[in-house]
Amino acid sequence: MTKKKFKKIVAGVKTHGHFAAIIAVFSVVSLYAILSFWNSTNNYIDYLYSSTLFIDGIPVGESSHEVVPVGTFTDVMSDHVNAEAIGALYYEGIIGGYDDGSFRPDNNINRAEFLVIVSSVVDADFGGMVLGNCCEDVAEEWYSAFVCYAKQDGWIKGYSDGSCGPERAITRAEALKIAFEALDYEPCLVLEVAPYDDVALDAWYARYACSARIGGILSKAGMFNAEQELTRGELAQIIYNLMLAKGML
Repeated sequence: MTKKKFKKIVAGVKTHGHFAAIIAVFSVVSLYAILSFWNSTNNYIDYLYSSTLFIDGIPVGESSHEVVPVGTFTDVMSDHVNAEAIGALYYEGIIGGYDDGSFRPDNNINRAEFLVIVSSVVDADFGGMVLGNCCEDVAEEWYSAFVCYAKQDGWIKGYSDGSCGPERAITRAEALKIAFEALDYEPCLVLEVAPYDDVALDAWYARYACSARIGGILSKAGMFNAEQELTRGELAQIIYNLMLAKGML
């Protein structure tokens, strides 16, 4: 074999050797990149499942399987039936709790308390108004301005004896009517079929029940239960559903 041929063979081996080395290095780098991407992706997915959950922008929990408090309330957990509504209204500054940190979602709410919440929803302006002594049982109490504003604006009319019943527990029918009037949500104009089995066509609240059922403000299943005293959690749900329907959230 001539020297020239031998040099060519050696040069070829060196060239192939360098090429093989480059391929090997590229393979190792590629494998590392793939493994790193896989690991980081898995870590990110784990992070998503372990981080705060949001419903319509409202944090309601730390994990899809963990039950935690909603907002700053000590007694409203993320698995409560009205948790989303309570959390949303809390973060909007519409509702608050008690001094001990509780919200008491399963307690009843009276008419005065409900009017305070509704006034907050519509950002009622009491400026320059003299509000008080508008009902037989409303004089200068802490809630008098809210009750009298509601009466003046047509949300409530009061009872036949001249009272407004501010400290009476509010019923489902009363709450729906007041909320509809305050938020300017239209009740049904014509009723041909009763919206619920326990709602007569000539009942004063039938048009409100009809609109609430059609608009998804209330469940379409079950009974209306007009005289049922509502809880604070249920009231939050009605207000939340109305605000969503009105595009206020």
